[in-house]
Amino acid sequence: MAGKKIPDYRRAAGQRLAAAQTLVRYGHHLDSKYLGGYVAECALKALILHRTPVSQRAKVFEEISEGRKCHNLEYLTSVLRKTKCVLPVEVTQQLRRMLQWTTDWRYEVKWVSFEDATAFLEAAEEMQAWVERSW
Repeated sequence: MAGKKIPDYRRAAGQRLAAAQTLVRYGHHLDSKYLGGYVAECALKALILHRTPVSQRAKVFEEISEGRKCHNLEYLTSVLRKTKCVLPVEVTQQLRRMLQWTTDWRYEVKWVSFEDATAFLEAAEEMQAWVERSW
């Protein structure tokens, strides 16, 4: 089951990125950032499972799928590091730009600038691209 989730997470990251890019073009900046956070989350989860030995995937899948922590990018990065994955400095910098992300944004109504939204999406795009290169 957990192994089958790897391509699902990869596809979800790509779909969320495309949707977020469309939203930002039409002025839905907060919504684009909200979906952009899922790009990083899904990409990290795919890489975690990919790098996890098959015999441990079910356990790790549960670990990264339960509770509020499963949306926390710092937490997911710490799980990824347990697989002996070294994040390049550039990726770590992009991740820092995204650490403010929370699923609570789904309830927020506030103004977000185009510049802020596009910078956030660039970070998400770089995260996803790095994960794809790490395959």
